[in-house]
This record gives sequence, structure tokens and C-alpha cells, in this order.
Amino acid sequence: MLLDRTRVIPRLEQFKVAWYLIKRNPIYGYGLHSFRTLRPDAWVKLNQNGNTPLEEKGEYVHFELIEILLELGIVGFALFAFIVGWGLMQAFGTPIFGILLAMLAVSCFYFPFRRPYTGMLFWILLGLSFPLSS
Repeated sequence: MLLDRTRVIPRLEQFKVAWYLIKRNPIYGYGLHSFRTLRPDAWVKLNQNGNTPLEEKGEYVHFELIEILLELGIVGFALFAFIVGWGLMQAFGTPIFGILLAMLAVSCFYFPFRRPYTGMLFWILLGLSFPLSS
């Protein structure tokens, strides 16, 4: 089977909960690592009939950009997008550009910025993309 329902359905449920929370507090978000604590209550509110059990695992949304929007709101997401966008513009035409773009693509299906090694690698490479002098 191309898509494993046991993996796809819980992730779609995570997106549903995350979007519900984003709509409730879009400007400033809820703070770092708040999804894991807000998720159970939001799930109950979304499923008033109670016939859909909550997946016990799932501390992350599995879509880094949505999680940044949830935790930091539009303000924090705009700052993140500005810094990353500026770094990508600076890195354009270099090998660093491809690596950063690949890491951003992976962040649509996973949470590489939450992992110490990949998160540090991303920010170090982004920092290296900025010129040292004008």
C-alpha cells in the first residue's frame, strides 16, 4: 500500500488539532513546545461525540512550519520566515542553498529543527550563508 493508514490518519488528526489551536490564538501563538500540552484538550473539544480516540503518541505536528506558526504565532512565524528567507537569498547559487532547501522540504513531513543535530546544522549553515563583510 502506498500510504499506511496507521501513520497518515494520526498525522492528519495532528494537523486538525494544530489548525484549531492556530485559529484560536493566531497572533502570538502559545509558546515553545506547547502543542504536546494543548493537544489533549483541543482534541476533546474537536471531537465532542467522543467516538475517535486520541493517538497517545504525538508530541509534534510533523510539519515544522505549522508548529512554528502554532507556537510563535504570526509574529514569530514572520520573523522566522524573514531570517530564513534572507539567508536563502544570501546562499543562492552555493551548495548551502541546496542543503537548506532540502532541510526545509523535510520539515514539511518531520520536525528536523526539534532535533539537536539537525537543528544546529540548519542554523549554522544559515549563518554561514551570510557574508562576513559587505
